Amino acid sequence: MRKVIWLGPVRGQLTSAPVGFNGGRRLPVEVKADEMGYTLIAEVPGFGPDQVQVRWEDESLVVSAGPSKEQGEEADEAPYDRGSVVRRLRLPADADPNGIEAWVEHGLLTVQVPKQESARPRQIEVKAR
Repeated sequence: MRKVIWLGPVRGQLTSAPVGFNGGRRLPVEVKADEMGYTLIAEVPGFGPDQVQVRWEDESLVVSAGPSKEQGEEADEAPYDRGSVVRRLRLPADADPNGIEAWVEHGLLTVQVPKQESARPRQIEVKAR
């Protein structure tokens, strides 16, 4: 996990809206692949499960995080706005969108995308004749 240092507010405001750790509004994502599927891990500090959206759209996985509508109304009272971040990832054709699972834990979003059954390795029984 990356170490993030917050320098604090300047006159009650951040010098610029925090927009992702790579300087843009594009959510940094780490992707790991194995024989069973794909695991995507994204840092979403300060966002709860109700503020993170994961959807399958146009053969791509779209991950976004932003203030919820309730928080959007309170944003004027907040000392800073976390803003929104988004990432669209095109996965290989063997990804199975029907088995996608996602969860947020300790500021990390984990998305598991299984491979289609036909793309997974399988053990073939060897028989004696």
